[in-house]
Amino acid sequence: MKKLVLSLIVLLSVSLSFAEMDHSDWDALLKKYVTSSGKVNYKGFRTDKTKLEAYLTKLETNIPGTSESSNAKKAYWCNAYNAYTVKLIVDNYPVRSINDIKLGGATPWARKWIKIGSETLSLNDIENTKLRKVYKDARIHFVINCASFSCPILVNKALTADNIEATLTAQTKNFINDSARNQITSKSLKISNIFDWYKEDFGDVITFINKYSKVKVAAGTKISYLPYSWDLNE
Repeated sequence: MKKLVLSLIVLLSVSLSFAEMDHSDWDALLKKYVTSSGKVNYKGFRTDKTKLEAYLTKLETNIPGTSESSNAKKAYWCNAYNAYTVKLIVDNYPVRSINDIKLGGATPWARKWIKIGSETLSLNDIENTKLRKVYKDARIHFVINCASFSCPILVNKALTADNIEATLTAQTKNFINDSARNQITSKSLKISNIFDWYKEDFGDVITFINKYSKVKVAAGTKISYLPYSWDLNE
């Protein structure tokens, strides 16, 4: 009997070690302060700053380990990017644009101010080292949000291992087919600068767009890029 109890304890401890971090606190904040179209109520976030910071503390002390799935890790880092971006705006609000925020002379993207585990990271580090370099999944660009109007929207739910794959595909489709951010016809392609800034992630851009676009673009169509609005997404 004692051996059975010990075995059950071991099994329970192993199962807990494989458990994904709980992102429900972030999910509740997103549902409360972000609309389905991605408009963010930063004033509201300011009133719940304590809850936002509690979630960030949870991120800092629950770094995904080797036992967690690839999807759980991907969701963790996407949530981290979005939550720390919101924190940056909340700490400096009111502000017209994220580009107006200066952090010790560095850009909002390059300043290393995010403490996770033993590392001090920048938003660029999360995007480029923790996400792009590891997963090589161009759809990631459409679930991380830079607090600006022309960015892909901030989804009003937390990403999890269970929903990350479906959300990546859905948000890629939503962004590509959003006429405020891309203007696509069969013979004309005026698209977001994201496709230019991260061209190495997309391969042949027309092929990538045709995978998700409602309108199929002819091969060889000339590509141009739309102006990018850095105005706050509120």
